[in-house]
Amino acid sequence: MAALLLMSCLGAARRESTSPPTAHEARFIAVVARDLSGRFPTVAQARRAGYFRYTMEDSAGIIAYANLHWNADPRHPSQLWFDERGRLIGADFSQYVHNRTKRPVLWQIDPVRWTHFFQHVHFGLRSGNLRYGAIYVEKFRAAGGNPEHPSAAPIIRLGLAKSTKDVRFVFTFPELWVLSFWVIPNPRGAFAETNPNVPTRHKSVRNPHLPL
Repeated sequence: MAALLLMSCLGAARRESTSPPTAHEARFIAVVARDLSGRFPTVAQARRAGYFRYTMEDSAGIIAYANLHWNADPRHPSQLWFDERGRLIGADFSQYVHNRTKRPVLWQIDPVRWTHFFQHVHFGLRSGNLRYGAIYVEKFRAAGGNPEHPSAAPIIRLGLAKSTKDVRFVFTFPELWVLSFWVIPNPRGAFAETNPNVPTRHKSVRNPHLPL
């Protein structure tokens, strides 16, 4: 959810992946939510721990912050979600993909909850307010970029920025399995795609995680 979803899911599997948590899953989520809410209640605490913002607010009201550590554990999510008021609302936990046919079996979470994300490149542009975007790895390579060592040069060649000083950051989001859930109450369930308890300003906005 708080990253670029590039792999289609069958309708039945998608419904299952966002269904209400089981008793085991609910207990795990409650423990994690209590811990994360205590350590990262605001953006300031997240930044001090090494997380930085890399997306605009999406249609679910989520603003994503990443720490670029992709093999997550329950105390160290790869991404934190905040709302427009700077309140922690959710998290993503990722694992590297070693086999696309086998989802992770961890923490008594149903493997169907893990979503496959392909490798892609994120960037932030400073032009007045910071702007965010993502591009396919193939497009990045075609512009002379190396996903293993991303730099600002391909972003400039693609006409997305005028100079290196306009590029705030560039990083490669590797191919991952991602587990996403809300850490605040959600009447639709912790794995639901939206949460009525989160204010949304841009319900029809273009998904900020999709590539240009």
